[in-house]
Amino acid sequence: MRMVKINSHRHVVLCLLVSVAFHLCGCASGRQIVSTNNTPPGNASVRKVEFGEVPEARALAERARRIGNEMYPKILALLADDSSRLPRQFDVVFKKHLEGNFGQTVGATINLRAEWFTKNSTDLDDTLIHEMSHVAQKYPSKACDYWMEGIADYVRYKLGYTHGWRCPQCGVEFPHYTYGYACAGAFLLFVDATYGSNVVRQLNAELRRGSYSAFLRYFEEAAEFLENLGKNGRLPGFSKDEVSEISPGTSDWECLSEAYPGSRTFTCTKKDDPSAYHYIVVRESNDVPWKLQRAWRTGPDGRVIEEYPLP
Repeated sequence: MRMVKINSHRHVVLCLLVSVAFHLCGCASGRQIVSTNNTPPGNASVRKVEFGEVPEARALAERARRIGNEMYPKILALLADDSSRLPRQFDVVFKKHLEGNFGQTVGATINLRAEWFTKNSTDLDDTLIHEMSHVAQKYPSKACDYWMEGIADYVRYKLGYTHGWRCPQCGVEFPHYTYGYACAGAFLLFVDATYGSNVVRQLNAELRRGSYSAFLRYFEEAAEFLENLGKNGRLPGFSKDEVSEISPGTSDWECLSEAYPGSRTFTCTKKDDPSAYHYIVVRESNDVPWKLQRAWRTGPDGRVIEEYPLP
């Protein structure tokens, strides 16, 4: 699935749930670690929690252990596909100082800024679930950032953490799903509710395998065909360079087949125009160009206002 914006943002969209027991015990070593000694082997998601830099964070460390062991298996179940080999355990380290955000994941280690959570303890659950999702994603270094952060927020929302530091909605800070985080998470919730969790699971798998770019090509050539029509003033309903955004029709998200003859449905928008402009493009084989099959305009209520003759 893939949303194609005229300003070169071209994307696709494609899901993610389990549980486990926990036990906390203190460790008297100088490193200040919440250990797993009394947790049955194979049942602990959190390998260890370190808080040596901030001994006053012991209560937070114990809470992190509980949240991790309870929620990480659910995250794995949401993100796993048939071929997944996701990390089964991870570490949590409370840092006195942490550059950037108050949570940061490197491999299978989640670093948390202790100073922030000491003063804002209610943020710990939301942040830890978001960061645990990054552990489970295990993407290559060149993965798409906005989907990485969007899927992490989607997981948080799916597990019921929708009233924390960011709710599932777009806003001034994240106005479009390509900004990641809350807006991308809200968009994926919509996709999940409309088409089922396999869509997001498939997107996650493509990102993890590094094959996301190949998946994008399903819509890319057809979208470029429409974009060129718009640039040349040949797209019904638009003057030259008047198209502001091109998005794939939602019906195409259910099946991504390269079989021919094939068709793609797109919706285009125009600045300061509440109408939606719809197009079906078809291709008989891989050796022939795309061509326009139908063009029509609908109003805000979804009713057809106008059918356009084809050029």
